[in-house]
Amino acid sequence: MDIIFAAEDAMFLGANFQYFSIPWDMHPRKAKELLYESRFIDAPEALGLGLVNRVVPGAGLLEETLAYAHRIATNDPFQLRMIKLAVNQMQDHQGFATHISSAHALHMLSSEGEKDANYALKVPEGRRRPMVERAFENYALNRKQT
Repeated sequence: MDIIFAAEDAMFLGANFQYFSIPWDMHPRKAKELLYESRFIDAPEALGLGLVNRVVPGAGLLEETLAYAHRIATNDPFQLRMIKLAVNQMQDHQGFATHISSAHALHMLSSEGEKDANYALKVPEGRRRPMVERAFENYALNRKQT
């Protein structure tokens, strides 16, 4: 996910999923604010937070993405690889790879915990992943208010 284009109606939900890069994609305080609340982030907000590179109309998403990919593909592949390695090494020296591995382990632990019927104090109507369910509730509440 080096470059992310989003349709203008895209929605994102940061949570402790398999690939948990949210703390790397924005300031830790903002990450905590969003993650604690468990709410969807729309495309314009995702752009403002730096989670996506561009927001485009859904009808033009494929065309714009392919045009960008074509411009990149015409560059020197060796230099592109060196650029990617340099940026990735910078992140790894800051602890990115260690964080992603640790976050994945926590995701797996969460998945195992969800197999325990008593892992949450209350599981409404037998639904799992309470924070995801809460995000849907928050989304519906926010839509009613606007």
